[in-house]
Amino acid sequence: MDGSFGSCQPATASRELPCNDCDDDRDGVGDGSASTPETCNGLDDDCDGRIDEGSQGWEGEVCGLSSNACCAATCASLGKNCGSVSDGCGGTLNCGSCQGGQVCGGGGVANVCATCSSVSKETACAGKNCGTVADGCGGTYTCGTGTCTSPQTCGGGGTANVCGCNPIPLATACAGKNCGTVPNGCGGTYACGTCTSPQTCGGSGTTNVCGCTPISQATACAGKNCGTVSNGCGGTYTCGSACSGFLSCGGGGTPNVCGCTPRPASQVCGERECGSVANGCGGLVTCGTCVSGSTCKAGVCETNGGGFSSMEGDK
Repeated sequence: MDGSFGSCQPATASRELPCNDCDDDRDGVGDGSASTPETCNGLDDDCDGRIDEGSQGWEGEVCGLSSNACCAATCASLGKNCGSVSDGCGGTLNCGSCQGGQVCGGGGVANVCATCSSVSKETACAGKNCGTVADGCGGTYTCGTGTCTSPQTCGGGGTANVCGCNPIPLATACAGKNCGTVPNGCGGTYACGTCTSPQTCGGSGTTNVCGCTPISQATACAGKNCGTVSNGCGGTYTCGSACSGFLSCGGGGTPNVCGCTPRPASQVCGERECGSVANGCGGLVTCGTCVSGSTCKAGVCETNGGGFSSMEGDK
């Protein structure tokens, strides 16, 4: 019989072992596949590669056509001996705890007790400078000081256990702004633009927005009574009305103030050698005086006999 079941060791069991292609109990039938029906026990009784399948083929979910009962797994059938695992039917199995210094999952297999050798802090924290990391045996190490200096946060740059910061985008930081600088959220700044005079950044009262707040007319026209003055934002105010008479706006030398600057004799006397003429501001300018015995006529000195006479002071 041995030859028909491949390379099998001599029988060592008093019963047929499951699904090993050997006739363990030497009864001429291997694995019981022809005679052992599938039962709800978490095993592949009929060695067809499916466990606890129902008559409708609900593999691993139901056992038996009539009961439709769920075949919950056991810690033993799952090969687990510590911690909590799913039973495959919506429940949880408590597979116990480890003893003798062993750690659950310490050998790298979840829910299996094994002796654990923790990694060194230097190895566990290599390339990390904040937060905590596992030591591989259920404990933790604190990397660096454990915390980061603001505005950085642990993992803030996208790398776990590394201090960092992701700047907010320029478009977001400058939204609704068009001048000056704004923070990028990570200690840096963005420039949102510049303003064109007479506008200034924040000039209208809104930070990082170009604008201009006009000065009041009373302030702009203080001490002025004519002409126009700037409102400080590209516009103008009219101060008072037109100047009257011989006065003109700024005529006295002061902008936006009605006044008049008298014309000197050198400008208004011309060929005159005596008498007075208007100075252009309501007053008179003396163009000189005649010597004794002569009279000023039409700006010219004449002797009493009708001839011309030199002005006083001439030799």
